[in-house]
Amino acid sequence: MGVHTNAANALSRLGYGGGRVTYVGPSMANQAANRRKQQSAKNDFKIFHDIPSSSLLLTNYDPFYSPLLSRLDAIFAQMGLSNKEEQCRQRLVCLMYANPAKYAPYSNLISAQLSRELDELRKPTNDNPDILRFFKYMRAAKDGQDGVNCDAHYKDCIGYKDLSNPAMVTTFNDINKLVHARKL
Repeated sequence: MGVHTNAANALSRLGYGGGRVTYVGPSMANQAANRRKQQSAKNDFKIFHDIPSSSLLLTNYDPFYSPLLSRLDAIFAQMGLSNKEEQCRQRLVCLMYANPAKYAPYSNLISAQLSRELDELRKPTNDNPDILRFFKYMRAAKDGQDGVNCDAHYKDCIGYKDLSNPAMVTTFNDINKLVHARKL
């Protein structure tokens, strides 16, 4: 029996005719897969570090205000206003509330974030100074509704021209006209 077992082992390592057989076993395939996973993990980690620090609100995260501010920031970014143009953002909110149809659909998106009843507002969970921005936007919205001259009131906004007809607003208004014309 011992001879038969040795012959079977010999055949498993040697091909027919005595040639050596190289096996690509699971260990080599696993090593290649692990290398790909490690490289992918390194790339994922790099992507994580490419997130701008302004959106990493982990230390100042507020469960109520941070998501609202994040959405507002995204809308302002679509409209070409960075977080360094805070006075212009407030001016734009004022203008949107003074004339919502002119800025639709952006005015609808902004309004969806700012339209909160006083009893719905929460006490901030930390000392995040960023939360104050939310209340400044609410104040700008009230100014617009009250008919305040937004350009004069937010005069610290320099270098930003009123969006008379950005592409999305123009397209939205054209489609809106067609829909209303069809109803008539």
